[in-house]
Amino acid sequence: MQVNVSMQNLPPYMIACSETQERFTWICPPEFTKALLKIYNEDFELPQISIGAGAFVIGKVTKSQDYILRHNGKIVCNAPIKAVTQGIKYERAKKAPKRNFKEPNLKEPNDYSKALLEILKHPNVASKAKAYKHYDTSVMGNAIIESGYADAGLIKAADNSAFGVALKTDCNPRYCRIDPYWGAVNAVAESMRNVAAVGAIPSALTDCLNYGNPEKPEAFYDFYEGVRGIADAARNLHYKGTKYPVPVISGNVSFYNESASGNSIDPSPIIGCIGVLKDYSRAITMKIKKENSALFLIGERKDELGGSVYYDVNNEIGAVVPITDFEKERNMVYAVIDAINAGLLLSCHDISDGGLAAAISEMILGGDADGEIGAEINLDFTNLRSDKALFSETSGFVFEVEGKNLEKLRTLFKFYKINLIELGKTAGKNLAITKNNKKIINLPISKLKETWTTGFVEALE
Repeated sequence: MQVNVSMQNLPPYMIACSETQERFTWICPPEFTKALLKIYNEDFELPQISIGAGAFVIGKVTKSQDYILRHNGKIVCNAPIKAVTQGIKYERAKKAPKRNFKEPNLKEPNDYSKALLEILKHPNVASKAKAYKHYDTSVMGNAIIESGYADAGLIKAADNSAFGVALKTDCNPRYCRIDPYWGAVNAVAESMRNVAAVGAIPSALTDCLNYGNPEKPEAFYDFYEGVRGIADAARNLHYKGTKYPVPVISGNVSFYNESASGNSIDPSPIIGCIGVLKDYSRAITMKIKKENSALFLIGERKDELGGSVYYDVNNEIGAVVPITDFEKERNMVYAVIDAINAGLLLSCHDISDGGLAAAISEMILGGDADGEIGAEINLDFTNLRSDKALFSETSGFVFEVEGKNLEKLRTLFKFYKINLIELGKTAGKNLAITKNNKKIINLPISKLKETWTTGFVEALE
């Protein structure tokens, strides 16, 4: 039994503790060991790739409660496994930092078309095709929905199987700058919405937690609140059909992210959500599919623009971030999943960066920005000022429905106690938005495309 090395005479502590990358450990039944070694060493020829590369049997699982390492026949480590696995617990001081955020007193835009174009050009909203298509997105040929075409990517789980696996990562550090707890909750909720928007059930979470110096009480407070937010969201949004949390199955933490002057980055709990779809042929994308179909909204618009793109393009940050109502959020997610799997929706998109207006624009364009069907939208469903209704990032979904499915859809959403708001219809070659019989936005698809496809590229340059 041996651990493979690429250099001779390495001391045992170095072999045991090295963080060399590209390592993978299997625990497998003895009867599978021979087949496993063949896969790595013969089928994939690892020993031919690099000195010391390959798959090797390095030890065995025992019933004893000890962790034993041998080197050249001598025991160099013999420790109780609890001492190795239970981890180190710190009791660190935490202190809420002073946060003096205020809502800005912005005047209503004179030109709503210009305001929308500024948002679509913002690098957080603009098409990321430049990044998505830099690398071959069809490796292994198992992609059902590639990056950029829907709220989540989707792959086949296995050959000769109808199961699909969806994946999306999310976080808005500007929310977390204002409120680290609700920023973390929003990251979990948005990742779940994105997975649901293709028809998959959010099934597991992972995280990458990026924070400042935990030895500073204010930075540790932000971390504490972020972890609390993730846990509360996982517990309260539930695995569909149960009262169990959506499990956080893995993750990592990156601390001490600050400048030389000691200024910390915005708290950034990046959340990844994996979803499972029993039949990937049911999955849908965000792109509008037909003319004269109905467009619906779920998730009432609220005056929650703190950390929004709209405030950012106006050089503001705000104070009121979206607050997640856990019951309504999970009911929206469940209803959308059921509607997609029942074949009741043609397209679906969640509302996040840029708000309702950005979501509809992206549905018109589609992942390749080649959409040719516009939309006619009426804002009379809300009493909010038009800029807040259009650009608030309060959670919700927009989806497209054929007339023949409306009755079934209304019944389904009534079951989940979700208010269906009719926005308008798909029609024409423009995005036309009306409030109180006055057209406040009227943009041709070509202008939406020009702006949306250049913002991210120009930001890179």
